[in-house]
Amino acid sequence: MKSADLFAPVAPPSWLVPLSVGVLGSLILTAVYVGLVALAESPARALEQWWDERAFNVPIVLGFGLQLGLYTVLRRGRSVARAAGGSVGAAPAASGSASTLAMVACCAHRVADLLPIVGVGAAATLLASWKEPLLWLAVFSNLAGVVVLAVTLYRRRRALRPAGMA
Repeated sequence: MKSADLFAPVAPPSWLVPLSVGVLGSLILTAVYVGLVALAESPARALEQWWDERAFNVPIVLGFGLQLGLYTVLRRGRSVARAAGGSVGAAPAASGSASTLAMVACCAHRVADLLPIVGVGAAATLLASWKEPLLWLAVFSNLAGVVVLAVTLYRRRRALRPAGMA
């Protein structure tokens, strides 16, 4: 082995970047959620509330991270798809919209915690009553985004296979 080979750049495994992006996105979404509640109430209450709403929060956070990971896989394969005659298409954009909608729905009910601070109590009460429907919307938006990305990835990979390999 040559000494120059020891310092040659090594490409990370193909799964490492999408996994890292997904985990980082999940952590950022969790930090935004906990940060909003901590600003409105207290850090201790933020963690308590995250735990109380874990039935919604865990699927939302995991779904968001999964979408980011799948989207990263699609983006990294973009040049291969174009070289093969494929196109990026609208599916990642649709999923990005679903992901954004899920994030907004996830955090929109947090505005209800901040509104009494600025003196809009009636709006806070109204938003608080919509908390659970907004959380369900976030869960299903995430699920839809994951399905759209998974189907797009499957179709893209199937289209790139040689003709004899069905």
